[in-house]
Amino acid sequence: MEEIARRMFFRWNQENYFKYMRDEYGLDHLVSRDVEQADVERMVPNPERKKLVKECLKQERQLKKQKEDYATKAVDNDEKKCRTMRGFNISNCGLKTNIQVLEKKIEILSTQIKQLPDKVAIKEILDEDEIVCLETEKKRLTDTIKMTCYRAETELINIIEQNNCFARNMDEGRTFIKNVFQQPADMIPNYNEGRLEICFHTMSTRRENKSLQELCDIVNKENFSYPGTKLRLVFKAG
Repeated sequence: MEEIARRMFFRWNQENYFKYMRDEYGLDHLVSRDVEQADVERMVPNPERKKLVKECLKQERQLKKQKEDYATKAVDNDEKKCRTMRGFNISNCGLKTNIQVLEKKIEILSTQIKQLPDKVAIKEILDEDEIVCLETEKKRLTDTIKMTCYRAETELINIIEQNNCFARNMDEGRTFIKNVFQQPADMIPNYNEGRLEICFHTMSTRRENKSLQELCDIVNKENFSYPGTKLRLVFKAG
């Protein structure tokens, strides 16, 4: 039971992760409309079998309706006029015969369905030039970048968690980090000291400003340079 519970929690974590990635990072968004050749051996549902199953279900519905009609008329039968089932069938000519015909059709269809495979190779249904899928290279690249950004976001949240800034760190922490990414800031170059200062505007609460300053101090220790220049990035909270 402990192993089952552990795996269930892992599954819930995965579902929460993909829901968050779809909502916040657009993981399901279409990157390219270009297509490429798909696997011609890929197994897909057999269309012939699917067609027969659909027809069989249709006949079964008709059979059910016919039997209900037959049963209703049998219950309402006036025994003074039709005292036997033979007399009842004669007075309701063709009703029983139709039921038997439908049963025979369903039996034949069921036999045909069993003889057909559930799935077939897609090349048996379509021409090879029609077997295509959306281009995967661009999608994989962008998804990799998005997942890397998520990992970076999670690391930033773990840093906040060490300082106990938020009561519900996982929820409030992610909201805070999202606000930081969208927070306006001034870029002030200081060529004399070789720095590019990024001064965030004041956030809505003192707690958020304190957490932002702690993040800035940690990032500043890495001595990152602004791309294409020798100016060292220095982040400051409002």
